[in-house]
Amino acid sequence: HPQRRTGYTTPFWVNTMLVVVFATLTLARLGSVAAWGMGLGVTGLLLWVSMLAEYHIAAGSGLQAARFGSQVISYALLPAYAILIYQTDMGTTARLIAWGLVAILPASSIIRLYAPAEKSIWLYAGLAAAGVVQTAWAIMYWPLNAVGLALILLLVLYSLNGVITAHLQNTLSKRVVTEYAVVAVAGMVLGGWLGRL
Repeated sequence: HPQRRTGYTTPFWVNTMLVVVFATLTLARLGSVAAWGMGLGVTGLLLWVSMLAEYHIAAGSGLQAARFGSQVISYALLPAYAILIYQTDMGTTARLIAWGLVAILPASSIIRLYAPAEKSIWLYAGLAAAGVVQTAWAIMYWPLNAVGLALILLLVLYSLNGVITAHLQNTLSKRVVTEYAVVAVAGMVLGGWLGRL
């Protein structure tokens, strides 16, 4: 942004980078030119929304809508990558590492909206990603399909990010922790049900 400067830039490019990498990995697999064209159009729209949101966050204008748009893209990227990784032929350890890397990036994009410095962004994002990896490791042995697993990982990341951002905003309480714990448990139940369909 031409008028704003910040001491760190890393989390600001996370969403756009993940969108481009995801498009690179998936567009070539689409079976027809029409599907490829639609995929390219959706990619362009996501990039536009993502960059517009980051610009307004940096400018401090339209902050609520920009934060909402940025968070929606961040949360949508995790299940998309979770399904892609699930369907890729790789070992258990490689999958867990991939899910951890994918989780830490969207988490950093969301947490930097509330964290006071870059160091704390990566610390808290790493904690959220560790929670996602631990969950993935535990549920990999359940009879789940890709959609069920992706939903569970999404709601676990959402719950962990919610607790972390509440802490950063000094609004953390037993009620907040309970609410997010209920969301995580409900996600596991729903994901387990969908994963068996």
